[in-house]
Amino acid sequence: MHIVTKFLVILAAILAITLSGMTIAYTSNASAVADALQTKENQLSASKSAVNELTARSGAEKESLIQKNSALENQISTLQAQIASYQTDNARLSTEVSDQKTASALHAAQVDEFTAIAQTYAEVNKAQSGEISDLRTRTLDMARREIELTDRINELEGRLQVAVETNRSLQELNVELRDQLDRGGNAISGATANSAEGTLRAPQNFTSSITAIRTDESGNVLIQIAAGTNDRLREDMKLMIVRGGWLANVILERVDENESVGRVNFLGREGVDIRVGDRVLPTL
Repeated sequence: MHIVTKFLVILAAILAITLSGMTIAYTSNASAVADALQTKENQLSASKSAVNELTARSGAEKESLIQKNSALENQISTLQAQIASYQTDNARLSTEVSDQKTASALHAAQVDEFTAIAQTYAEVNKAQSGEISDLRTRTLDMARREIELTDRINELEGRLQVAVETNRSLQELNVELRDQLDRGGNAISGATANSAEGTLRAPQNFTSSITAIRTDESGNVLIQIAAGTNDRLREDMKLMIVRGGWLANVILERVDENESVGRVNFLGREGVDIRVGDRVLPTL
């Protein structure tokens, strides 16, 4: 056999072996390709379903977006109308603010004017207040002096009335003593004894008041006064009871440190009313 033929035989065998291997590989690859194709078809079907679902969902979302867009356009229209209204109100308020500023400036000028007037009135009122205070002080001083003078006049009038009453009582007592002298010695001795009572005089500036009134077993009226030896009072001192005028005389019978008891002498008068609180003074 020729060498070329041998080479060709060997090449043919190699090619047969290679073709067999390729056939086996093709067969195996064809099955895998078929499976992959089926898988791709299944994926394509699933993708189509997903696309259809997405398309439907997209349509629904598109419809929803269209509705939302319409609602937003309505809101925009409403807001634009409100903005226009606000712009109108802003222009009106700006005009009012300008007017208010003008009025405020006018009011500030008026306030300054009123403040100046108020300060002037305050100064006038202060001056008047000082004058009124001085006048009030002088008026109070005059009223106080008038009260003091009135009290002094009332006291002097009371003392004068007491003196008049005492003088009248002494005159009556003198007449009574003269009558008793005319009627006999017993009457004289009794009158002399009565006229001799209370020979001691109380201190000139002494004053007190009745704190209690009672009657003893003999029917004599006894009074208690809020004064005693600490006020330089002594037994047998003669005092007088006054209330707007002379009422009666008192002869002290018991004198303690801060209180005394005396017997009242009405000098023959009846119906004389003495009370707790009546003043007790020295006799004139």
